[in-house]
Amino acid sequence: MKTMKILLCIPVMKGSYQASPDLGLGYLATALLKKGHEVRIIDSVNLDLSYEGFRKVVEDEKPQVVGIKVFSRDIISTRECLKMVKEADEGITTIIGGPHPSTAPPGESMEYFGQADYAFRGEADFGLPMLLDKVAKRETGFDDLKEIPGLIFRHDGKVTANTQQFIQDLDSLGIAAWDLMDPRIYAKKEAFSFYVDKSPVAPIIATRGCPFECSFCSSHLTTGRKVRYRSVRSVVDEIKLLKNKFGVKVINIVDDNIALSKKYILDFCDTLINEGVNLEWHCAYGVRLDSLDPEIIKKMEQSGCRSMTVGIESGNADVLKHMKRKVTLDVMESKVRMIKENSNIMVQGNFIVGYATETRETVLQTIKFAKRLRVDIAAFSPFRPTPGTPVFSEMVEKGVIDKALWDGFTVDDVVFSPPGLSHEELERLWKRAYLEFYSQPRIIWGLLKKVRSAQQLRWITRGLFNKLFKLNRPGS
Repeated sequence: MKTMKILLCIPVMKGSYQASPDLGLGYLATALLKKGHEVRIIDSVNLDLSYEGFRKVVEDEKPQVVGIKVFSRDIISTRECLKMVKEADEGITTIIGGPHPSTAPPGESMEYFGQADYAFRGEADFGLPMLLDKVAKRETGFDDLKEIPGLIFRHDGKVTANTQQFIQDLDSLGIAAWDLMDPRIYAKKEAFSFYVDKSPVAPIIATRGCPFECSFCSSHLTTGRKVRYRSVRSVVDEIKLLKNKFGVKVINIVDDNIALSKKYILDFCDTLINEGVNLEWHCAYGVRLDSLDPEIIKKMEQSGCRSMTVGIESGNADVLKHMKRKVTLDVMESKVRMIKENSNIMVQGNFIVGYATETRETVLQTIKFAKRLRVDIAAFSPFRPTPGTPVFSEMVEKGVIDKALWDGFTVDDVVFSPPGLSHEELERLWKRAYLEFYSQPRIIWGLLKKVRSAQQLRWITRGLFNKLFKLNRPGS
């Protein structure tokens, strides 16, 4: 097989003060290295690259292939980066992947990213090496490409999207290419959580897939419905490697469902304890509350867990029912109380404001519920209708929207307001949620007691400032 020089990239993102090694690119790099390719990971955010800086990297490296991971917040910057790649050398093969092309309609992706030669939906660990083998041999006709899982490509003026394939044996993938994204070089950026006061920090993933059918969530489009597990042995060995080789002091578990299997989470915790790993870890991407019990919580804390994020979403029962959350308000409240009564684990609650069926009254109920819960931190995110989700399809069918609202599609921008609520009123309610929650004496005192570093103080003050004073307003 002919080998190639490949750059795997995070696109330019101006003004970002947080960055972390990207596991998706790390696993792709491992798959490509196994095939003998020369690979480099370019994290434009961590390197603080401007567009011109990105162009210079491409010109200096002279790659044959550039792959870019795309979140929906990055579509404008990704298009600019693709343009610069082609300006540097029209012959470079350009590929996009990640959450956005996994979610957006294939034809729309290939039209918007006109300078992307190929795209991938979902997991590309198998498909990307197959594609590059074909590109190296100049075998890029329809019959050559039609069997590559997850590939999106153009042929005779039409866009073809191949069936996705989800890897069943996660251990077969090996581990992310940590030598290409050394956690120590990320230490200058702020951590993923207020509760982290030391570095280096590294993410770990133990499972892929989510079986739940929350109406607003698109994660299944990237990783599928079936939960697949790495062996506990593989995960713990990777954590040991990160600690011993790279000096990592904090692990961020980025799974959607690390505690879904009680046997698995207890085995994981027991292994960390019995082998004396002695490393702080957090579940910043979420733990499903109804999977937790006192035994799990106590074992998680004993093994080093210091904080977790839980999805609450709404304080209104009817909104939760429409979201298909399948967890009641009473259960969520009792589970949060159980966590606090059985451990010192810090809890962040995630909430959505402006969901498709929301009214002013339901948003106010969510704010009230957030204040009543015993969570230590709350994050309120404006609702973003995402293609491929049940609620998006319903909204299109009812004529509420007619297309994806990609403009300003970030965590902290109001891109949609439900019927009866203007953008301006929803923004006011969104700000009100933060002001009311973080003005509570118990929250203020709780945060102050946890401050151990200037980084933590910056994390909370900058975060609140951005929420309250730097909203981008796309208009009604």
